Amino acid sequence: MKNKKRSISALMAATAVLTVSTASMTSSAVTTVRDANGDGKIYLNDVITTSYYLAGKYNPSSVKSFDFDGNGIISAMDSEKIQQYLVGNINDSSLPGPVGADSQAVATTRNYVRHYYNNSSSNTINEYSLTVNPFDNTVSSNSKTTQNRIIISDNDMIRDYDTAVVHIMKDNALYGSGFIIDDHIIATAAHCVYKCESQQFFNTKIKLVDKDNNETVVTPIYTDISKIYHNTTDYGDCEKYDYALIYVEEDLSEYGSFKLGSALSEYINNHGQVIVSGFPSSDWYPDNYQGLPFGIRFKAKGKIDSLENGRIYYDADTAGGDSGGPVYAEEAFITKNGTVYDYKTVIAINTAHDNEKNLNVGIRITPDILKFYNSNPNIEY
Repeated sequence: MKNKKRSISALMAATAVLTVSTASMTSSAVTTVRDANGDGKIYLNDVITTSYYLAGKYNPSSVKSFDFDGNGIISAMDSEKIQQYLVGNINDSSLPGPVGADSQAVATTRNYVRHYYNNSSSNTINEYSLTVNPFDNTVSSNSKTTQNRIIISDNDMIRDYDTAVVHIMKDNALYGSGFIIDDHIIATAAHCVYKCESQQFFNTKIKLVDKDNNETVVTPIYTDISKIYHNTTDYGDCEKYDYALIYVEEDLSEYGSFKLGSALSEYINNHGQVIVSGFPSSDWYPDNYQGLPFGIRFKAKGKIDSLENGRIYYDADTAGGDSGGPVYAEEAFITKNGTVYDYKTVIAINTAHDNEKNLNVGIRITPDILKFYNSNPNIEY
């Protein structure tokens, strides 16, 4: 299998070509934009430092400096904008002031278990732990349910043709959703691969649909979930651990992928817009799609309502079958030479509906989850 695991080294090599262009920049030219590593200037190391944060390499006590463009989301777009800034393709006149710190950024250790699908015993698992290290920059409610997410008001779902959103199958039947984040890795909700009440992994398969609507079904090699989620029999006790990693041997690059990012308090408190994509049950299709079979991908826009217990609440329409799909923000910018950069940054994984709040819920992407997906040394490439 090809090792296409990490892009950090490639990024470090690629940014080296910017050295000549940036050597003549003065500190006065860069004082109004974000300084990721706290050394008092914007330079190549800021690109690398931001990328390391997105890979889960460390978890600073204050992450405001990593949000280069001040839009409230730390994402791959920040790294790209720093590079474009350094070569003079964008200026700082349109960049707002620094946003506030993320009060939930703390260094933690999480334990995980791995289930292999070619093993006949569902009780045979491997265990490992991941620690997010601090970066010293010196310069639950029982009303939540994983079932029957509903339309918040009018049904605003529309067809989605993003092939990076995939269908999770249980016992050869369509069941939930997931999304590609690497050539071999799919992110989804833990309850799409494991039933905590009975403490059993499902017989899981992945259905891929390409741009020509050709369908391919693949069997994963393994799936990883939190040990806390694995060891409980009550979903309400571990809602913020409802996320999973699925590894497949097949190369998924032709289907595209999503980037993961971290939404800061400012984006959440300002009710930032999100889009949720997945494969809802056909019972919840919009009126003009009624009668069509289960297996059509839809998306819906909405706004963030709040953050509670590591979970983001939003009013974007979802339905049963959408669990495990991406909750993402659209980011874009244009350079001086007219080049357009578009990003779909996943800030949460869709997992549940809150009956009391009448809002849908997703697991917030944090440095712990960034490390689990983007910088996990236990992934077997």
